[in-house]
Amino acid sequence: QTAMLRSLVGSEMCIRDRVIVDALRELHEDYGIGYGCLSMMFGISRGYIAQICRYEKRVSYATRYKTIQIR
Repeated sequence: QTAMLRSLVGSEMCIRDRVIVDALRELHEDYGIGYGCLSMMFGISRGYIAQICRYEKRVSYATRYKTIQIR
């Protein structure tokens, strides 16, 4: 059996959809939801969410994929 690993760009999960980035920023800025809570809601690391909310990161696209074998 083979499975696709998450799309990676650098060491973080690829955020493919601008809607997700906009939702993260809106939830944090307008509703005051913290990075830790957003991290649990979206399954993205707290640090990466913080970078998105501080406008340090934008939408990223996968450039490489890795297939791994599952035993």
